[in-house]
Amino acid sequence: MEKDKEKLTVNVVNDRGASMMSISQVTREGEQLAITGSLLGAWESTMYLEPEELLKMVRLLLKKEIIGYMISALFLIRKRKKLQAES
Repeated sequence: MEKDKEKLTVNVVNDRGASMMSISQVTREGEQLAITGSLLGAWESTMYLEPEELLKMVRLLLKKEIIGYMISALFLIRKRKKLQAES
């Protein structure tokens, strides 16, 4: 029997932890990326990203501070899991 796969969802929250956007799927539709999710926890929608916008997003992510955060995120996740296990 095959285990059920956990549905991968990316949550974007505000400074109080409330969900602003949840992304449940990213697929390709022709020349665009289709991003499926919900806005403010209510409006299910599909948003589209043009190739030019994808390149802009990559440029936003290729900053030293963001790359440093991505590397440190591995340690932050481990630290949070350890604290949760101790609670």
